[in-house]
Amino acid sequence: MKNLLYTRFWRLHFFAALFITPLLLSLTLSGIGYLFFTDVENQLYDDYFFGKNTKEEVLTIDEAVEKAEAAFAGYSTNKVIVLEEPYNTRLTLSNGKDEKYIFLDDNNQMVGNQDAQYTFSNIMRSIHSSLFMLCLPHNEYNKWMLL
Repeated sequence: MKNLLYTRFWRLHFFAALFITPLLLSLTLSGIGYLFFTDVENQLYDDYFFGKNTKEEVLTIDEAVEKAEAAFAGYSTNKVIVLEEPYNTRLTLSNGKDEKYIFLDDNNQMVGNQDAQYTFSNIMRSIHSSLFMLCLPHNEYNKWMLL
């Protein structure tokens, strides 16, 4: 009787570890990635965060928003985030299902744009908030993450 209980106990622990280990690994790695996302993004998106447009014309923020919305038909501005120096201003545009980030330099000229879904921080947040990496939708940007 004692040997049977002992065997069941260890079998239960083995299967619990087998199922919990992938979860803990994905949470640990994505948590570490998300913890340092500002440093990683400053390196990855250096041109967007700190870059300058070659145009010298100074626009108002309203003119820059109109220009951005004209450049991306169907998108409207949700947020304008004016960050401290040396970061560029970031506009968040949405069309109902997708979001884009538009970066403006000191003259409010467009420096570049990103799909919000595929930034490093949003990918890390997506992995960290899903139970397993297998839950991510398969597409060209995250196929390397699938097991």
